[in-house]
Amino acid sequence: MAVGVRKEIQGGFERATVVLGGVGVSYLSGNLDGPDPGPLLERLPSLVPPDGRIVSQLVVAPLSYHAAGMQALEQAAGAVSWPVTWIDEGGTGAGVQASVVAGAPVRYLERAGRPVGAVWEDEHAHHCWLGDIGAADLSLSREAQARATFDGIEDALGQAGMGFEHVVRTWLFIDRILEWYAPFNAVRTQFFEERGVFDRFLPASTGIGAANPAGRSVVAQAVALRPKGTGVEVREVESPLQCPATDYRSSFSRAAEVVRGGVRQVYVSGTASIDPCGDTVYQGDLHCQIEHTMEAVEAILGTHGLGWANVSRGIVYFKREHETSEFERYCRERDLPPLPVIITQGTVCRDDLLFEIEVDAIGA
Repeated sequence: MAVGVRKEIQGGFERATVVLGGVGVSYLSGNLDGPDPGPLLERLPSLVPPDGRIVSQLVVAPLSYHAAGMQALEQAAGAVSWPVTWIDEGGTGAGVQASVVAGAPVRYLERAGRPVGAVWEDEHAHHCWLGDIGAADLSLSREAQARATFDGIEDALGQAGMGFEHVVRTWLFIDRILEWYAPFNAVRTQFFEERGVFDRFLPASTGIGAANPAGRSVVAQAVALRPKGTGVEVREVESPLQCPATDYRSSFSRAAEVVRGGVRQVYVSGTASIDPCGDTVYQGDLHCQIEHTMEAVEAILGTHGLGWANVSRGIVYFKREHETSEFERYCRERDLPPLPVIITQGTVCRDDLLFEIEVDAIGA
């Protein structure tokens, strides 16, 4: 595969590894049919090389397994210094993703004594990956918690010598999303306007409905980088088949591209069955929504010379869990290569959207 991306199966995880700027980066994705993520969490530390460190982790599993799952992870790892974002939207399966950096010193970040980030550098840039960011005061309104979440991202970035202008991609897991997605977007847009985000670079993003163990209205992850010189380009990417999300007052770009050292990395935002006018298409028809969404993602990748074989990580969200097998059927019928994704239940930001997918891809 291009630029030396290696894919393999290890310990129940699909692993994609690439060397970027002289540093090895691995993306691990594991799924289980049952609700207990313990087996994956116990195995994860054994997949980290001696010179490696986990820099970010996502667990999608019932909240009732949180305490036992974290205990299993701590027993296997010795200590959990990296951010673990745990979400749940009522599904009965479990999924775990982790990103691992090898060959570079990693410094971990904390807020209020809790791990929220990891910082390292390669030949081209300083990197900061954040997770489990949310409001500390749960008595605040949903909107105030949303603002506190963005302020928290900014605060953690400050510890890394960065600002919000360095954010490339965000993940926003919003509890009861259908009840207040418009007010949430208003908070995000106001924060972006105050920080001049629209004048520089609009990050890629996923906004999906999911609860978290702390009971926060929002919990966030983010990827940021600060270039060391002129050899790094960060660009917004448009979709050939969909309008900008800002056309319907949702403040994120369809995708973000980072180019460094002859390698391009594309972060495709959460994508669903939306047409060039910003309207939902194929209402009530899951099969057509999957097809339309996958064609939109493929078109974004294709504009940069990438395809499904370049995907290094992804998440697939279904409104109804019993329909998750439809994604595997779609991939099988179209002879797509194995994709390193986790497949889960999640509430998409519109009630008539049944399917959403996000992917990262790497190529020359």
